[in-house]
This record gives sequence, structure tokens and C-alpha cells, in this order.
Amino acid sequence: MDDVTFSEIKGKVTQTGEILGDVHLENVSGATHLHTSVTDMQVAELPGDLTLDSDDLHVNNAKGPVRVMTHSKDIDLSQIYGDSYVEDRDGHISVEPAGNYSVDAKTAKEMWRYRCHPMLLRRWMAERTTARFSSQAMP
Repeated sequence: MDDVTFSEIKGKVTQTGEILGDVHLENVSGATHLHTSVTDMQVAELPGDLTLDSDDLHVNNAKGPVRVMTHSKDIDLSQIYGDSYVEDRDGHISVEPAGNYSVDAKTAKEMWRYRCHPMLLRRWMAERTTARFSSQAMP
């Protein structure tokens, strides 16, 4: 399948199979599930937008839980209303929750779990320190 664009969807969106081009979704009132050989992503509701291409996944303004499992992609999740779980073998992960939600971010080398204010999480992401960043870290 080449490029995929959906907008103003009242209901759920499910795509399984290879997508050779870019994906852009916006304003989906139901659950969204994309599954390819590289990426598996689930969002409870997408009042904002999502863009997926061969290198990147950007999600802005989504209601969770949000789950992303991929490799070789940079992931940028912002304004996430709900818990997030991200697993990425090779790429960069950036998550900005819209409140005090749980964020699990896993790369091939390490696993972090934080329940913190978005500013603390952004500061940690910018500094890329270890899990000893603050007392906000959860076991």
C-alpha cells in the first residue's frame, strides 16, 4: 500500500500489512491500530494527529493508553492523555505526557518507568541521565 491519509473518522481505524509510503491520520474518534513488519501501534483515541514514515513516528494529542513497539524509528509522542508504553530497538524516544501518567520507554539496552510531571520527564529526556534522575522513578 502507498500513502495512507484518514481524517475526521467517527469510529476505529485498523491497518494491517505493509505500507510503502507515509501514513497521516487526524481526528479519529475511536481506537487506532497500525501493524506492519516494523511497527505495531495502538491508540485509544486520536483527537490530534499521527504521522508515520520510514524513519519517524509523530503523535500529537492522543488519548491513551498508547502503545508503540517498533525498531529503527525515532518516536515523538506529545500531549498524551493516558499511560504510554514505547519499545524501540534502535531509535530515539521522546514522550511528553499531558499530565501525571505512567510512561514506560524501553530501548534495546535499558528500561525506564516514570510517573512524573511532564516538565520533569522532558528535563530527564533532554539530559538522558540514568534512572537515578529523581525520586520520581518507580521500580
